[in-house]
Amino acid sequence: MKKNENRQNMRSQKRLKIIIGCVGITLSILLLGYFGVSQYYKSHFYSQTFINGVDCSNLTVEQAKKRINEEVDTYVLKVDERNDVTEEISGQQIGLKLVFDKNFEELLDTQSPFMWVANSWSKKEIENPVQLIYDESLLQKAYDELFAFDERYITKPVDAYITEYTEGVGFSIVPEVEGNEVMKDELFVQVKEAVLNLTPSISVDSLNCYKEPTVRSDDAKLVNAIEVTNKYMETKLTYHFGDKTEVLDGTIIGPAIKINEKFEVSIDKDKIKEFVDY
Repeated sequence: MKKNENRQNMRSQKRLKIIIGCVGITLSILLLGYFGVSQYYKSHFYSQTFINGVDCSNLTVEQAKKRINEEVDTYVLKVDERNDVTEEISGQQIGLKLVFDKNFEELLDTQSPFMWVANSWSKKEIENPVQLIYDESLLQKAYDELFAFDERYITKPVDAYITEYTEGVGFSIVPEVEGNEVMKDELFVQVKEAVLNLTPSISVDSLNCYKEPTVRSDDAKLVNAIEVTNKYMETKLTYHFGDKTEVLDGTIIGPAIKINEKFEVSIDKDKIKEFVDY
């Protein structure tokens, strides 16, 4: 009996030693892994770390800078113009780049490498000031080379106007021509602002950077002038000279109507007098 008990005790002790050994090895491996990962996070950002909205998980400071710069490296500003024309200015053309705040290097110091377990599953957002810079001369060169400023493709705006008298037609309004002549200085200000904000596209029309006609076909003075001429043209006077009868109507009055630059309507009395004297 005693021999059996001794054997059982020895077996139990042996199993216990094996269990303790296994637990010890497992703990050692876990601790080595924990401290190994902790060492890793001394030089890398936690998983789920976003800097200025860019995912910088498990990146070093330099890698994070490169990742954030990728958006700048591939940046292109699209300039939407009239007649379905779109032109582009790329960040590479103008030497666009980011200048990081001097404290960027210290962002890694704000995290404790030994707290990586607790911070592995929660999103961490960091805002750090950065400055966009570009080469002013390169931007000016790229801007000046847009087709929008090539005289061969520019249509200047033309004001609406009233035609000369035409027999059988009378007077009519010729609508304005919008054209596509850009106000260069004004648009350049908008382009620079767009670049510094990494705006993907701008519309020259929406920014009101086209030269506009000063007189449009719905201009009150223009419309009123046509209405007045129509009334004159509708006039019909009959003159009796003895046994002769002459009619003064639109065919006679029309050529005598004058419209000045202010769209003021008047009658050339000398021309009417020629008819009456006749």
